[in-house]
Amino acid sequence: MAAMERSVQAICLLLLTFAAPGWAQAPVQAHLESKQSEWVLGVPVEFTASVINVSSAPVETYSAPSPLWGGIFFVISEDGSTFHAFNGPEWDLAQRVDIVPGRTNLRPGEKVQASFSLLWNGSANTKRQARAEGFAFPHVGTYFVKVTAASPFGDLMSNVVRVMILQPQGDDAAIFGALKADRQLARSYGFPGGAATQGEKLQQLLKRYPNSSYTASLKKALAVYARQRAENEEEEKTRNTSQPRR
Repeated sequence: MAAMERSVQAICLLLLTFAAPGWAQAPVQAHLESKQSEWVLGVPVEFTASVINVSSAPVETYSAPSPLWGGIFFVISEDGSTFHAFNGPEWDLAQRVDIVPGRTNLRPGEKVQASFSLLWNGSANTKRQARAEGFAFPHVGTYFVKVTAASPFGDLMSNVVRVMILQPQGDDAAIFGALKADRQLARSYGFPGGAATQGEKLQQLLKRYPNSSYTASLKKALAVYARQRAENEEEEKTRNTSQPRR
């Protein structure tokens, strides 16, 4: 699923099981990086999360196509000390998917990673501190982001990444105004899916403002809607051809 260079099918890792006993500390570490340090308000902020084998021996891991299956959580702070959980729409979906993991091994120095886009913070149930539904980065300013990844050794806490959210100007301001005024549109933009009318609204924004800071992410979202439409049409065609003639 797009607007995220990773799509809920790409990956994450986790539930790390280590074959050799006796380790004083976790043989793996979590790492986070952002694609860039500055983002215009309302543009999905893209991150890559990794788990790296920092030991001198192989580590047995599980990888799965859902970011929540193994327990990976983004948390966000505005002051660098108080963090709240991110519960994006794709996380809501992942909780409802029954995943059968595949087993793999990480060699020393090897890593598994996944890309994520953060835009709309959903209202999923969580035991962690969370905010009301809305934009993950709701206003201009500096934010601090990190991830925790569950493992048999306890949560693996990543490094903290600082990103700066900039004020939209010109066409950017017009697009952000449209997203802010339409919660379902903002949610569908960050995690494309559902009603085709949302895709049509995104297409209208792109047509009206073809050269904005949102252009690349709008095109990604629309590509998902186009793929979904093609799949739906193919399914409908298959149903029609499989029905017995009277």
